[in-house]
Amino acid sequence: MRHLEWEDLGVKVDGRYLHHLRFAEDIVPITPNIEQAERMLAEFDNACGKIGLRLNLTKTMFIKNGLVPDAPFTLYGKNISECSSYVYLGRQVNMMNHLAPELYRRKRAAWGAFKNIEGVGKKTKNIRLRADLFDTAVVTALTYASETWTLRKQDEHAVSVTQRALERMMLGIFLYTVPGAIHWTTLARNRDEWRGYWRRGNRRSTGRQVIQVIYIYIYIYIYIYIYIYIYIYIYIYNFGGTSVWSHD
Repeated sequence: MRHLEWEDLGVKVDGRYLHHLRFAEDIVPITPNIEQAERMLAEFDNACGKIGLRLNLTKTMFIKNGLVPDAPFTLYGKNISECSSYVYLGRQVNMMNHLAPELYRRKRAAWGAFKNIEGVGKKTKNIRLRADLFDTAVVTALTYASETWTLRKQDEHAVSVTQRALERMMLGIFLYTVPGAIHWTTLARNRDEWRGYWRRGNRRSTGRQVIQVIYIYIYIYIYIYIYIYIYIYIYIYNFGGTSVWSHD
């Protein structure tokens, strides 16, 4: 492949053209359109023919994103099948970059790795050795290629739940055997929730007390105002105008 003239082909990434990925016999050409992909695949097949190799067209497939228009992909008159995702170097790849299928595969791989070492783990009495065995076989299967993941909070929670379940199985501990831990966890959560509720309720009760005090002052002011008004009215009526007691 070093002799193929692909320097100006492929997709430009950070100032350089990325035109293919390869690992052993797994080759992934990368192109911006189908025409260029057909050219690169034909040139690669010719290079393989010079050393006595041929492409297996039944296993050759292509995947594209929404930026590439729909068009047939052919090589020597044979259609190349399109797929929505594929597994490359142990990592499931899809053009939508959805992690749910890959996380599902990682969980299955972790449980499979645990089943392979379950017998050895039960025979190992040393907890440290059992933990090292777990980290080496199970955690690596669960977090393979995790450096390329972009996780949401719910994804992180799902992975951590799987890891904790595997750890409990490795140690032979089940949820019903640790009621104290669950009990205190529940108490801590309830305590925090109650504190928040109490603070909100306290703020509401304080507000009600302030409103009640304001109403009391308003009532006192109204009573004083009425009393003063009646007193002034009687005073003016008796001394400033017609007397209340009339005489003949």
